[in-house]
Amino acid sequence: MEPVAGTSEPERATPATPPPDAGPAGSREPDDALAEVGPWRCAADPSVETYLRCGRCDTPICPRCLIQTPVGSRCRTCADIRKLPMFVLRPLDYLKAIGAALAASVVSGIVLALLLHMAPFLGILRFFLMAGLGYVVGEAVARFTGRKHGTVLGVIAGIAVVIGVIVGQAAFFIAGGANATLAFVVAATTAVWPLFSLLGVVIAAAVAFTRAR
Repeated sequence: MEPVAGTSEPERATPATPPPDAGPAGSREPDDALAEVGPWRCAADPSVETYLRCGRCDTPICPRCLIQTPVGSRCRTCADIRKLPMFVLRPLDYLKAIGAALAASVVSGIVLALLLHMAPFLGILRFFLMAGLGYVVGEAVARFTGRKHGTVLGVIAGIAVVIGVIVGQAAFFIAGGANATLAFVVAATTAVWPLFSLLGVVIAAAVAFTRAR
């Protein structure tokens, strides 16, 4: 069919010419798409490259710095790491621990000194008494701090045990008429010698440390 006079034949669509540096269709990704897959520098350790991001704020994080939570990987800020209340110790807690430990250790040390002098040949039962002293001191620290936990609390209880044993022995000697200074020197010596005395003190301190921390 011939075209009608005064009209022109419709132009054919010319396919768009791809840019010279374009490869096969769909093979070139935008730069921003490349940026989405990394690698990035870890926000906490810029010397490390990573392909991971915080699931909440998209901060780049490496496997060593991320915190795995029930809702996915988080950076430290978004993970909002907080100590449990039982592990949060305030200055007042330390004062309570020191007071309770010293009071319990001195009283228990005096009772222990009386028992040991009334029955000096207790043998292995001596170690059970020392362990009981450590338990009393550790339990006192735990109760007065509201069952808080911490290595420092255990150290306080362990040191208090040693002080209590020495003070208890010294008090017994002083009650018998000995000079106060000499009584403390002898008490400190007998707490570490002979060897079974030192072993008993170590057992008591260990029990107190374990119970209080």
